[in-house]
Amino acid sequence: MTDGRDRMREYKATPSNWPEGDINHYMCPNCGANFLSRGYLDFMGGNFWAVNVACLDDVTEAELGAAPIIYEDGKRDRQDQAPEITAYL
Repeated sequence: MTDGRDRMREYKATPSNWPEGDINHYMCPNCGANFLSRGYLDFMGGNFWAVNVACLDDVTEAELGAAPIIYEDGKRDRQDQAPEITAYL
């Protein structure tokens, strides 16, 4: 994310319920990993960045295991709520 910005690719879901320009998703063109999303949403406090922590190089498994988790119900486009069942996430 800090090196090779010119190589990352933006992708858009089709169809999408998000207004154009609210959310931008980025992926690696080599492996297809979704590593970053950014945008502006009032209910999320304005500008935000969402980073796929599995793509970070210098984070230990212990640090990832201790990090807080915020669940979002993307299936129903309710990013401000957790899904009813999170055991499989």
